[in-house]
Amino acid sequence: MKNFKKILLLLVVFGGLFMLAQEVKAVKFNSTEDLSPVDIGGWNGLSGNLEIVINPNNGLVYLLGGKSNLYRQSNFGVYNRTSNTSMNLSDKIPISGVTAAIGSATTFVQPDLIFLGTPSSSPQSFFGFYNESNNITKTAASLSSINGIALNPINNLIYIVGLNIFSSYNLTSNITVDLLPALNKNLCHISCSEYNIQTIEVDTKSGLIYLGSETVNTDNSFAVYNFSSNSTINLSNTDNGWISNGVSVGIYDLEFDDSKNIIYIKTIDFDNNKNEFGVFNISSNRSMNLSLGQLNDGGDLALDSDRGNVYIVGNTFGVYNYLSNTTTSLNSTSTGTLINNMSFSALKYDYTNKLIYLLGIDGKFAVYSTNTKPIATNVSITPLPLSAGDT
Repeated sequence: MKNFKKILLLLVVFGGLFMLAQEVKAVKFNSTEDLSPVDIGGWNGLSGNLEIVINPNNGLVYLLGGKSNLYRQSNFGVYNRTSNTSMNLSDKIPISGVTAAIGSATTFVQPDLIFLGTPSSSPQSFFGFYNESNNITKTAASLSSINGIALNPINNLIYIVGLNIFSSYNLTSNITVDLLPALNKNLCHISCSEYNIQTIEVDTKSGLIYLGSETVNTDNSFAVYNFSSNSTINLSNTDNGWISNGVSVGIYDLEFDDSKNIIYIKTIDFDNNKNEFGVFNISSNRSMNLSLGQLNDGGDLALDSDRGNVYIVGNTFGVYNYLSNTTTSLNSTSTGTLINNMSFSALKYDYTNKLIYLLGIDGKFAVYSTNTKPIATNVSITPLPLSAGDT
């Protein structure tokens, strides 16, 4: 979301708890700090689909997820780094007397709007937005089973993906359009009887929309949608088999690096019980497996394109550097048992303050501070080779 940063001071008042962020709480370099104690009132303890969303204008960190009781209770809250305090906002998402498990969110469309949606595991349905400036949530459209939400800055539409969902939403006209027919059986699941699209990423320069899906018995998990032609192209054949080497495969995270014109890919191979990490080069239309051992068990990605770093979290916490093509474990940056097996399943990079926020299904919430300096903008970047022979 660094493309949406604005020189703006946004005063946000939540019952007098939050003050305008002017200065970030200090954190040691190359260290991971436990923020779980700021969970006031026990509203955290998230499970299921987890998301972190950061408002680039004021640094407020929003946490989303669902309680473990069949996802019938949502957890939605905000953390203020300056005051090191948090607030529960779960009551802002009531649906027929039962709050839904919020499991998907996009970054801020405007300085004060965050879009939210319920995952397929929720018994309730919700797609709408929370307005930070007036502390009110509104329903936008009748959608459910949402796995991902993204803004396309080229046409200013919100795109939503999930179980049998691929739609666009126009905030101005309040109109939702079903785009599933445009997939033309690309990304289909279980012999094309349904679609289970897991993740969405927008090329902010061209407006092309990259999609990752969970598939069974099909080599069909990676595709790109062109909104201008309303057509989709299957990209699964660019991977030389490293994505589609199992019968049951899912792409669960995509991260677009606009400075290098590449997309990082995180997959799960259910048959072989392993995760993979790779990169797709948009210019050469080829992808390559970057899994280097110690970070294979990561489940979520966060990109710091200024430093050429991709942070990976899951069974481990680590960082991959594009320029050196190396990975480094960051497990030792925390003390005690903060980073344990499957402790964290979501993370997000704060470009303004150079911090990584981590969120775990067991109520753990932490922040990591990098010790690396930004790469100068005039440095020439040489893309990794992505020839037909790469695996």
